[in-house]
Amino acid sequence: MIEVVAGIVFDGDKNVLLAQRTYPKPLKGRWEFPGGKIQENEPPCGALMRELKEELNIQVCDINEKFKLRHIYYFADIQFIVFTSKLVNSKEEIIVNEHGKLEWVKPNKLDSYELTPADKKIAKRYF
Repeated sequence: MIEVVAGIVFDGDKNVLLAQRTYPKPLKGRWEFPGGKIQENEPPCGALMRELKEELNIQVCDINEKFKLRHIYYFADIQFIVFTSKLVNSKEEIIVNEHGKLEWVKPNKLDSYELTPADKKIAKRYF
């Protein structure tokens, strides 16, 4: 089982950040809450901060672990550790390194985005 972190990142207007995947092929084009794999001996909170900084140049505060969720894709068995956090830096500083696009979305509009199957579960459970 692969352990990953997923961040529900809020801006000052209570919008949530979604990132469009560019890989793997079965998930390409779908939307997710940003995050990534936890490295060996890395605390989950540290993994979230590292992934957001590396992939998007985002700094966050008020980081809170909310729940764990397991999702089995045909290509991977994944344990998500889901956090909420608040954006610290300005949106203009965000850099898209590994994703197709980014969107700030009102939580009640998440259904209009084609989320990955795991992220649909995360959204349903949190919101």
